[in-house]
Amino acid sequence: MAAACPIGRRATAHPMTHRRTSLFRKNPAAWAVALVIVLAACAAPPAVPAALPAAVPSAVLATLIPEFSATLDLALSPPLPVATPSPQPTLTLAERGLTCATPRSLMLHSAFGGERAADLADAILARGYEAMTYRDVLAGLERGECPPENAIIVSLDDLNTRWNRQEFYDIIAAFQARDLPLVLAVVAHDVTRDAIWETYREWSAAGFEIASHSANHLQFSALSEESLVDEIQGSYRVICRGLGLCPVTLILPFGDGLGDPRVLEIGADYVFHIGISGGQAFGGQPPFQLGRIPPDNDDQDLTLDLLDGTFGVGGN
Repeated sequence: MAAACPIGRRATAHPMTHRRTSLFRKNPAAWAVALVIVLAACAAPPAVPAALPAAVPSAVLATLIPEFSATLDLALSPPLPVATPSPQPTLTLAERGLTCATPRSLMLHSAFGGERAADLADAILARGYEAMTYRDVLAGLERGECPPENAIIVSLDDLNTRWNRQEFYDIIAAFQARDLPLVLAVVAHDVTRDAIWETYREWSAAGFEIASHSANHLQFSALSEESLVDEIQGSYRVICRGLGLCPVTLILPFGDGLGDPRVLEIGADYVFHIGISGGQAFGGQPPFQLGRIPPDNDDQDLTLDLLDGTFGVGGN
């Protein structure tokens, strides 16, 4: 039963009144407890609202609670473009009687930085190399042509679909300012961050290739077949959905898995599988397996010399 409020009632004599007063004087803590009990008994009951308050709009809630935002980005974003499937060569290279030399192929990471990237781009232009993407190579194969002898492909690894460090933008800007394309190897987690995908769509429209770098950048040789499906086919679907254009290139994390029959089978939607070692020539039927090398960090003319010494040119 709730206690009755004593405030406003006439005081009446009670034989214990004197004892209570003495107790409170000797023990202030007892007085404080009694005061809380009295105030609680006299507090007005909360008013019942006539109607429940309106729900907070999801868009507002997303700005107030960052953890909530990630789950709403996709719902609040404009509709994603319809994906265009990856083209496959209408005839295999074997059917065309072609064996092609892998173009000079270089891999970069964000640590390379914008200044070195500018030096590299200038060196590429000075030597008269033709910068291409793997998608450009595919277009040539469709015409029955191997990559030209002066071709070079530069790929930039480890971009992702959640955030990208400034060095990635600096490297891309250095190449874009010189009208040179890059292959951007994206660790494709999801499609919830539309601002990043809008940037990828802009880069794609400008001639950059968006390639898969798997879903979580794990070492393929250590994964089960089920996990490989998640990494290889999962990232393929994410890029199809976010970009509106399905990838033609799978850049293997750590270069691991080139020649692995499980990777070849699970990654059959891709035209190219890119490792680190090997892959100086390709032929037969896709997926084609191509190699790359890292740059020299100090001398970009030396980087190009290393490329010339590693990769053959031309084809038959």
